[in-house]
Amino acid sequence: MFSSHTVHYLVIAFLWMHYNSNIFINAAVWCYTIPGVTLLIAARVHYTSQVMVAIMLTGTAWMWYCNMVSRFEANPSTLAKANILERFFLWIEGVEYVAEVKGYDHSDQSLSTLDEVTEKPLLEAMEENNEELGEDQQ
Repeated sequence: MFSSHTVHYLVIAFLWMHYNSNIFINAAVWCYTIPGVTLLIAARVHYTSQVMVAIMLTGTAWMWYCNMVSRFEANPSTLAKANILERFFLWIEGVEYVAEVKGYDHSDQSLSTLDEVTEKPLLEAMEENNEELGEDQQ
């Protein structure tokens, strides 16, 4: 078992650290989080082991999530190899790229069959597709 109170404290602190660059606000968040987690144990709301398990699980999950998203942002061509869970999290983060692929064999899901891959933001690819459809209808 783990302490969901600790998970909430840590997730909020990690979110502030990740999306905020002000060092004073980050320090204030940790000055709130550390005593809050400590008081959970002192007030006997949770056992120490429950708090420690929550710290380890939350830290590990946060690092995995951030590494996964940054890996796909750095190299969008690897999106073709993403599993369903990774695609879901990337969708949540707004990492959407369309690989315009020429010479791709859809029966083989590896990237080794690609002749050429170019990454484009989704909006750009959709605009090009709409232009091509407009030309075909005329």
